[in-house]
Amino acid sequence: MDLGMLNQPFREVKAFVKRQAALGKYKGATAANLEAACTRIEGILEAGKDTVGFVQEHVDELVARYGNLNPKVGKGSLDTYRARLSRAVEDFIAHKTDPQWQPPSRSRSSTRGKVRRTSR
Repeated sequence: MDLGMLNQPFREVKAFVKRQAALGKYKGATAANLEAACTRIEGILEAGKDTVGFVQEHVDELVARYGNLNPKVGKGSLDTYRARLSRAVEDFIAHKTDPQWQPPSRSRSSTRGKVRRTSR
């Protein structure tokens, strides 16, 4: 793994999500949700502790800190932010290491709206 990518500022993850959305690799709602989670955590990062690698290694602590600073945010929301933040970082790293990368939501087939037929 290229350690240089882990030393990039975390704001690059949010910029990556925006670029991928513009390219159609993320659905609009997915991109908006990933960006929102990044924005919330980006706001509590401290200088020197604001790299992609730091966030990747400290997702749980960062989300817990966000929750402590925002006590009206419920556990369900914090769990959702944790999952979205992890996904955004994982997608960023995957894209940097694999030129053929596709987000999971665009690479797997969906069964939504399909009718299953049962055999008798």
